[in-house]
Amino acid sequence: MILDTPADAPIETVIARAHELHEEYRKGYADYYNRYATKESPAMRGADPLIILVPGVGMFSFGKDKQTARVAVPIASKRSLQRDVAQGSSNSVGPF
Repeated sequence: MILDTPADAPIETVIARAHELHEEYRKGYADYYNRYATKESPAMRGADPLIILVPGVGMFSFGKDKQTARVAVPIASKRSLQRDVAQGSSNSVGPF
């Protein structure tokens, strides 16, 4: 999830936008799962984002414990790099 508020936005605006994006993310995740799941698919896992990118601040990882949160970082970094290469960009989401 990428928090897309301006760097100088009031904290109340940032928090409200984060809540909006979180709900959109959860809905999108559930829609994706329901669209492609088969009878053999495992149950849907948690629909919360594991990585939140805050331009100008950094990347935050989340999980049920420290190990789970740590595992998400290299996966997200690799996927971001793969996307950048595919798009011909060196930095598709801006500076962090």
